[in-house]
Amino acid sequence: MAKLWKTHQFHICFFAFGTILLTITNGNLVSECNERCSSSVASIISDTGQCDAPCRNSSCSTGCSSWDNSTLSQCHAVCNETYTSEPFRVQYCQSGCLFAENEYAKAVIDEIGQPSSPQPSNIGTTSLTLSWTAASHQDVRYLVQWRYVEGGGEAWNYFGSGEPISETTLDITDLIPYTLYQFRVVWVITPRHTLTSQATSSVQTLPFGVPSTAPTITSIVSSSPTTISLTWDPPPFPNGPIIGYTIAVQNFFNEARIVLGVGGSTTEATVVDSSLRASTLYAVSVRARNMEGEGISDTVNITTGAEPQNLGVVPYLVIGVTSLSFTNLSEMSSVSLVEYGKRIIDSDPLLNDIHTVDNENSTISDVAVDYWENFIFISDSDGRIHRRTIDPANLTLAPSEVLYTDQSTAPTKLDVDWLNEQLYFVQGTEILRCDLNVSGCSVAVANLGSVPVEMKVDPFSGYLFWSEQDVGIRRTSLTSSTVEASSVDIIINLSGQSSFTVLSETFQILYSNSTGNSMHSASLDGSNQKAMHVAEDTSNHQFINVTSIVYFNSSLTWTFARETGSVASCFLGDPNYNYRDTERIFFEGNPGQFTQGDLFLCVDGYHGLDVFYPTYQPIPIPAFPPTDLQVLFTEGTADITWTRPLSIPGKGEEAWEEWLYEILLTNLQIGNTVTLTGLQEDSALVDNLNGSTEYSVQVRAYSIGGLGPLSETFSGSTLIEVDVEPYLILANATDVWRSQLDGNAESRLLSPQATIKDIEWYQGYYIWSSTMGDLYRSAEGDVIEEQLTFVPPGVRSSVDAIAVDWLSEFIYWADRDQNQIIRGRLSNQSSVVTSPTSINAFANDVQDIAIDSVQAYIYWTSSSSVEGSRLNGESPLVFYEIGDLSLDVVAGLTLDLGGGYVYWFVVSRQGVTEELKLFRARLAGISPDPMSTTEEIGEVLSETTSLALHFYSSKLFWINSQSRVEVSDDRGQRQALLPATDVQALTIVQETLKPLPEGYSERPTVVAEEISPSSIQVTGTWDDFNITWQASTEVNYGIVFYTIAVTAPEQTYTETVQVIMLYLVL
Repeated sequence: MAKLWKTHQFHICFFAFGTILLTITNGNLVSECNERCSSSVASIISDTGQCDAPCRNSSCSTGCSSWDNSTLSQCHAVCNETYTSEPFRVQYCQSGCLFAENEYAKAVIDEIGQPSSPQPSNIGTTSLTLSWTAASHQDVRYLVQWRYVEGGGEAWNYFGSGEPISETTLDITDLIPYTLYQFRVVWVITPRHTLTSQATSSVQTLPFGVPSTAPTITSIVSSSPTTISLTWDPPPFPNGPIIGYTIAVQNFFNEARIVLGVGGSTTEATVVDSSLRASTLYAVSVRARNMEGEGISDTVNITTGAEPQNLGVVPYLVIGVTSLSFTNLSEMSSVSLVEYGKRIIDSDPLLNDIHTVDNENSTISDVAVDYWENFIFISDSDGRIHRRTIDPANLTLAPSEVLYTDQSTAPTKLDVDWLNEQLYFVQGTEILRCDLNVSGCSVAVANLGSVPVEMKVDPFSGYLFWSEQDVGIRRTSLTSSTVEASSVDIIINLSGQSSFTVLSETFQILYSNSTGNSMHSASLDGSNQKAMHVAEDTSNHQFINVTSIVYFNSSLTWTFARETGSVASCFLGDPNYNYRDTERIFFEGNPGQFTQGDLFLCVDGYHGLDVFYPTYQPIPIPAFPPTDLQVLFTEGTADITWTRPLSIPGKGEEAWEEWLYEILLTNLQIGNTVTLTGLQEDSALVDNLNGSTEYSVQVRAYSIGGLGPLSETFSGSTLIEVDVEPYLILANATDVWRSQLDGNAESRLLSPQATIKDIEWYQGYYIWSSTMGDLYRSAEGDVIEEQLTFVPPGVRSSVDAIAVDWLSEFIYWADRDQNQIIRGRLSNQSSVVTSPTSINAFANDVQDIAIDSVQAYIYWTSSSSVEGSRLNGESPLVFYEIGDLSLDVVAGLTLDLGGGYVYWFVVSRQGVTEELKLFRARLAGISPDPMSTTEEIGEVLSETTSLALHFYSSKLFWINSQSRVEVSDDRGQRQALLPATDVQALTIVQETLKPLPEGYSERPTVVAEEISPSSIQVTGTWDDFNITWQASTEVNYGIVFYTIAVTAPEQTYTETVQVIMLYLVL
């Protein structure tokens, strides 16, 4: 039996002490506040009996009368002083302060209306004046907020000290020249009640001074010994319009700097300079320049590419020519191969003729090589395209295949896309694209203004180039569709005949300029034009009327037709063989030294040049590592995804980059590495991993040309081993679905009637609140939902955040209309929530709730605090608070019951940036002083405004600002994204998240049954009596409380006592 002894006189004294006379400072405000006290405290259940309903109401009223229209902290101080000897009454008194403040703010806001946008004036380089309309209430104060529109972060910041002012005009100083700002005004009624105006339109300060910040180099690579390519972002504060950038390259031997200037609209450049050394470390800097000069630089170091390896392959110069045939001593049009760089300067005329035309009246038009397929393609004047298979070890004259014939319009210029295995050729005013069998042809470029002088295809960069007489060079992307020539821009304007070649690995065009009798280089977009060689009119070598160009191994070879010449008779062979003595071929032996080639006798014309060597048609190798590597681990799998490597600056969108990938997966516990190769996609699912094991992952791209660099390492652990696999429940505006914790194996569950706000689970049920404030439930595997109602009838609650106490089967929810946390009992047999009772009638702005059933604590967040209490609302805790008028916001709450921590996010404004910070503290019931254990773990590189934060197996799950589910370790690092999009709510289902108390194999009984009235006995006199009753025996875990109510005329006295029951668990 349990017994309570109290005297009647005790209750009389208790009631008398609880009555406080009010000092009314504002009759309407205090009256409204007292009504709020009465309605709020009446619904609170008291499980300890320290403060009954009259006590709570009286304490709350004290708070109402203590409000003096100033600050909440001042009112709280009065409460602390008034109830020094009865601290259990302070929280109710402070709630009265809160109600009074709310009533005061409401009255002021009703009077003053909404603020209008401020007006800027006197705009200068670093200052302006801001003015606004005053509020129609003398106690309203003002704060000014500002933000950058772009470039420096878009978070709002307070101007000045952050202290409210009474003036309605403010000089805004210390601004940055030529920068876009927005401003707004905050009306401060109380520190907790503010109104914010609309922002001004973008306001730009005037330009002044050189750029105060540097560009940011975003990528840099050296694809060859003489090439450095880089990209950058513009400086956030240029202080004026950017008119250009200066790129400087300097080695560490104090040699002369290489300087390149580019336009202000450009954010990438390629430096090509023959003075760059192979495998050498250089410092590369970028500066922005405005009208007043250059700003500061961003500098990174880069090592140039290594010298090409000796492949042990003989390079051949492929030449189409009409000249004297040594076979029959007559004119012949043929294709010959000569070893490049060795026999060029020899006078031995015995060359490797690999093809001759079979019609003495036909001449070769052009030649093109496909080294990787061992093909040489030849076009001739009879409208044919031949293909010859080359065996470099046996270069003998042999028949060629004729694959294409069109005598009406003969093909002229040829070139091979060696990476996509396509042949391009000029036919009249069109450029055609075919496969290597010259079939399946389609028009690549239509309606050319004239027949191109030259045409080159470069799959390495993804562009097709051609030149036209007296027009210049044009460029278009290598698309599979037909391009109208009129839509293609000229990248280099030239007069006369313009031949050119493309240097794939250095992203350059070499072209002749007949007007200047010179040879030039330029970037692939036509910029950075430089003269390489200029010929004198008296020189033997000329750059006028150039017909073909090749550039190999830093050596230039070209053919040209002299403007003057004569028809000559060949001194050998057929006396009728007359040839035009105008064509010449020149070779660059040493840099800048040119030698005329005497490879052929009685040359009537040259018809194309090419090089048969692997590096002349290079296979791209990834220059950058894959990025955005992330790994989503389950118990036995790793779902690995990445983003393909960046392209080298200068490459087009159609550049060939058909990379393969390899993964290096290392078990960090045993040091074993497994390599997976031949992957074609940018993801892989690796299985058969060990549970609860740390792994590291790296990825790199590669091609047959070589391996690219390795990505950064992603480390993480597989999930704990459990009997039943965990899964996610995800919801958006229309659907609820489940998936594995790595986002795979999605399956739709149901379509809810209303949009889900928060979602929970318990004992085979999913339960959720809607954005309309209703509560729903669905059994696992059921596609039908049921709306839950409340008993007693007529109870209406606006349900927001929810959490389930799985031991008691009580659901806790935040009532957003009444600013309370309420609990009610669930039943698997009924859709009714019974006995809804407020456990915290003063829970303002509750955002999220979490339950620790084993320790019997509830935790919740508001936008500015992290708090907790016993499940009955007693023993309040405050883990974290954000000060008044701060722009920081608490976002999300979750519990690690196994590790003993509560976690939460804070969206923090640090200067002009917004950071997401992770905090944690020890759980109540585990630490004797949990509030003192709060610690900031660190910054999380993510953004979120969602309140969905969950913990499982040392990992955190949350919804980011892009409505994606993000996963990290328990320190907010090693982040990964799930594939699902547009997620609005989530929860994780696994029984270990709702554990049983230690030593229990089944759910204990924690809720006592109703005491039988027949067991209650009262003995004694009217002023001195004992109450006894039958003790609860069904509760086998936790503390049993008994609430006793004694009703006397016109008064009810209540008391709550507890019996601590100890159990031996066998």
